[in-house]
Amino acid sequence: MSLGITDLEITAEESSPTRHVCDPQGDILLILDCGTELRELQVSSSTLSLASRVFKAMFRGYFKEAQDLGKKPEPTGLLRIDLPEDNFEGMLFLCGLFHFNHGVYFGKPYDSEAILNLAIVCDKHDCS
Repeated sequence: MSLGITDLEITAEESSPTRHVCDPQGDILLILDCGTELRELQVSSSTLSLASRVFKAMFRGYFKEAQDLGKKPEPTGLLRIDLPEDNFEGMLFLCGLFHFNHGVYFGKPYDSEAILNLAIVCDKHDCS
């Protein structure tokens, strides 16, 4: 039996069915559209910047997100970034790997759709 990404959980104190906490100290809340609902990933801008040139430009360059990151406009201290076109399962997989949630991912068989979703997100965000 293969295991899809939706069967995986990232556990943290603040995780919920709609919010997955990849980094409890994270300063970014990625908002992804799952068709019927929005899902959130709490992540670290520093971690994503180290692994992706796209995120590095977004969070460390001259983009609006970089300027907003210094201001922390949300009362929670998390900067909300909408990624409506990104696949949630691919981003969950990617962010889990980047934030060293290896126990959740390695050693389990994956279906081809989970690997494809990861590859698409990696390519889009120019991940290394």
